[in-house]
Amino acid sequence: MTVRDDLVMERAEALTVTDLVGRGGLGLSVITGAARLRGAVRRAYVTDLPEPGRYLQPGDLVLTSGTWHGGPADCDRFVDSVAGSGAAGLVVGLLLLDTMPERLVEACARHGLPLLTIARESSFGPVTEAVLTHHLVAQDAALSHTAAFHRHLVEAVSRAEGIAGILALFGREYFQDCWALSAAGTVLASVGARPSDAEIDTVWQAALRANPFAHDVAAVDGRPVTVSVITSSSDGGSARGVLACRGDYRGWPPDALEAWQTVADLYGAELETAHAALVAEHRRIGELAEVLGAESAAPGEVSALLRLLGADPRLPTLAVCAALSGGAGPPALDSFLRTALGSGGGFVGSCVVDDEVIVFVNGPQARPDLVARLLESAAPKFPVLLRRFRVAAGVSEASTSVSQLSAALAASRERLRAALGGREALTVVADLDADSHTTLVAALPARLRRDYRERMLAPVLEYDRLRGSELLKTLASFLETCGSWQRSAEELYVHVNTLRYRIQRVEELTGKDLGTMRDRTDLYLALEFMDLDAQDESARLTAADRRRRPDRG
Repeated sequence: MTVRDDLVMERAEALTVTDLVGRGGLGLSVITGAARLRGAVRRAYVTDLPEPGRYLQPGDLVLTSGTWHGGPADCDRFVDSVAGSGAAGLVVGLLLLDTMPERLVEACARHGLPLLTIARESSFGPVTEAVLTHHLVAQDAALSHTAAFHRHLVEAVSRAEGIAGILALFGREYFQDCWALSAAGTVLASVGARPSDAEIDTVWQAALRANPFAHDVAAVDGRPVTVSVITSSSDGGSARGVLACRGDYRGWPPDALEAWQTVADLYGAELETAHAALVAEHRRIGELAEVLGAESAAPGEVSALLRLLGADPRLPTLAVCAALSGGAGPPALDSFLRTALGSGGGFVGSCVVDDEVIVFVNGPQARPDLVARLLESAAPKFPVLLRRFRVAAGVSEASTSVSQLSAALAASRERLRAALGGREALTVVADLDADSHTTLVAALPARLRRDYRERMLAPVLEYDRLRGSELLKTLASFLETCGSWQRSAEELYVHVNTLRYRIQRVEELTGKDLGTMRDRTDLYLALEFMDLDAQDESARLTAADRRRRPDRG
């Protein structure tokens, strides 16, 4: 259990078998099992069924007059059934049995089940009444404690303490280690022992699934962690945040579970308020991006929109366009960009277009080198995000007039295409310099890449389509092995002569001589364009699928 049994029972003043034995008026005395008298008694249950186990619960104090007893074998059967239920103890009256059967004592000793007897002048009534009375008093105390906790929650909310204050209150009241994560997997608040990297990673994966559950349980190194994902019905059920607590909520007492649900509701309300403000900002930035994306953006309209956003159109402005690989979704990327650029000054706002996030920076801070440094310095704050996904960002030059801002936005998008070719966790392209052909290739307009590869490879693709051959695969292998006949043949599992025949056919179809570096380069670039365009198409389909995804809230 996440709420430790000893602390919970201490708070409720747990009733034990020892407590009942100590009450002289009940007439109880111990026969065997003294070592386990500290077990909590949750209910008194009177029965004379020969095998009552199916009706018993853990913690029951079983009272019996022994009418089931007809011989030694009956003792074994009765005790096996009682002990198997997890009963706290067995009380045997001797009015009918006269003496305690030895076989009954042996059976209880074998199971470690406390065996008690009750004085002949006493009855079971006072025992059951003592147990019931204790739990009624404990229940009243628990209700009082729950009411006090909710009152403290209201006070925390009124003081605007946020999720950090709410979690601190819950952890203190229910002895919990718990934490809250953002949509990007960063720890916003934690109580008790700080979560490990493995716990954060596991919990955030649950958030990415964004299933419409109230609570779930994940396993981290074999230990349970309760996970509560805060989703929204207004944006397709995407995760806005997540709460986690060590242990399995299914073992919590009702008041703790109710309190945890209240914490989740309050966190959801806090995120809902923040999201409403964010949606308004996204809408305004989206209007600016839409105007800039038009063929002829009116400078007066652009200037007016910048002023409405709190930016100064007379100062330099740059655009950042970013994308996140792997399907984590725009909320996580937006959180990363806002954390990175919001602290550097000049942050105007962000918007989401398909699966890309666009940000504008205005003022003296609108410098590509400074923005790139801010993004790179923020990366260590998002270890979970960047361990599982890659962030690519294109940063434009700063436009010194509103008439240049459309070109700046277009440049940021083209540089994003270049950054998508990177293999690092974070790739930022903030200038026209490139240290590999991959960056140059990705920076080319998509239409130019498409026209080039079709001119180069269309005959080969058509030949493969009609004959089911593998000329394109053969060409790729030949070029990747630097024209090595032996290595390429081994990679393709064909004879060298077969490889030579295929390459000759490629040369005939393309009009290229693969014995020259110039023609090899032409075809290699065409293959690179094909791979890059395939990545763009995959990203486009992923975005379209996300837009079509039904509301899961």
